[in-house]
Amino acid sequence: MQTRIDFLDSLAKNILCGASIVGKRFSLDDIIYLSKEEYSIDEIKSALSKPRKLRFVRRGRNDLYTFHHTLLQRIVYESIPRPKRRELHTTFAENLKEKGELQKENKFPIENITLKGLYSIMGDCYGNLENDKINTILGNILADKGWILFRLGKLKEATDYLISSIEILERIGDKKILATVYNNLGVILWNKGDLSLSLEYQIKNLRISEEIGDPIKIFTCYNNIGLIYESMGDRKRAKNYYEKALNICERIKHSSGIAHSLCNIGTCYLSMGNFGLAERYIKRAIELWENLGVQEWLILALIYLSSARIKGNKLEEAEKTLKRVEEKIKNKGEIPERKLFEKNLIYLEFKRRMKKGLRESQDLLEPLLNILSYYKGINNFENILEISLLLSEIYKEKGEIEKSELYKKNAEEIYKLLNIPEEVNRINEG
Repeated sequence: MQTRIDFLDSLAKNILCGASIVGKRFSLDDIIYLSKEEYSIDEIKSALSKPRKLRFVRRGRNDLYTFHHTLLQRIVYESIPRPKRRELHTTFAENLKEKGELQKENKFPIENITLKGLYSIMGDCYGNLENDKINTILGNILADKGWILFRLGKLKEATDYLISSIEILERIGDKKILATVYNNLGVILWNKGDLSLSLEYQIKNLRISEEIGDPIKIFTCYNNIGLIYESMGDRKRAKNYYEKALNICERIKHSSGIAHSLCNIGTCYLSMGNFGLAERYIKRAIELWENLGVQEWLILALIYLSSARIKGNKLEEAEKTLKRVEEKIKNKGEIPERKLFEKNLIYLEFKRRMKKGLRESQDLLEPLLNILSYYKGINNFENILEISLLLSEIYKEKGEIEKSELYKKNAEEIYKLLNIPEEVNRINEG
């Protein structure tokens, strides 16, 4: 490969070197920016035609190019002298910053980069305390890649990236970005079920947010801390944080924040067994989401409302609510809310049969077990618990006491794992 690269003239080599900085895929605009107007667009296009003929790169739509092989990109990259490499990285990082690419989820080339590769391509820039600009950009890239991985359900890898981002950002003292990364890591740890560590990072986030004086960040901290305490079974403290968040949002007239806080207070009452108050708060959140036109949160709030109505034995109203959810998600493909919707449909049907004195629920078990398997796959403890308890109830009604006790024990074990002894007592008390 190196021999074939040597056949290229100096202009084509320079352009290929710039492309290797960007990643396996690169655009004509990236090369133009990196060339700093040293070459014309026609010269760049002509130079790129040579590596295309040698099958080094292929051209796609909208002037997007791809190296034929990652190894080829790596060989070109490693042929660049380190001082020139640093210069090109700095130039490209400035380009990303100017275009706002670091804030986009569909950014490029961050989505394809590996943690080891990122440290490698940043070369001597990484860990150089004198180069705060490079370290800030690197911290941003690591944090953004971590969040992308989280959205893909890769929680362990996401955690690694965010911890690496924090190690850099803590040293250079970029507090505003650091607060966001603390928040994101706290959210990921909460999803993993590591509640104590999640709380630790959210409290760090809160301290910085209060120091900066950013009310939006403070309200987000309060809501997230509330979610953690609710997962720990400390509903009183959770509600206290949700109410703090609500007060801030009402003071600054932040409609979306008000809706979030109302919904969280509602779900808190739902888990406390106060279905009337739960319904009241969630309905207020739904009105706001409808006015704001935010479908994702509206769907979730409607699902929570259906839960309150099912548990409160308002089965006809619950059915109407679930029909609204069905209408909103029918063209949305496989979204997480669909599993919650399916779970509530099964729960509604089970409650209907119990109300009519019908004991046969065999047909409900298989779909419910499939949903349980899905939530186990993503370590969603909240729904694993709820479905385990529902399965325990169904098996009890079927007279299969051994299986009922098994799922009840599963719920107890998760609460013990999360260190919530009072919830174990509550289950044992029935």
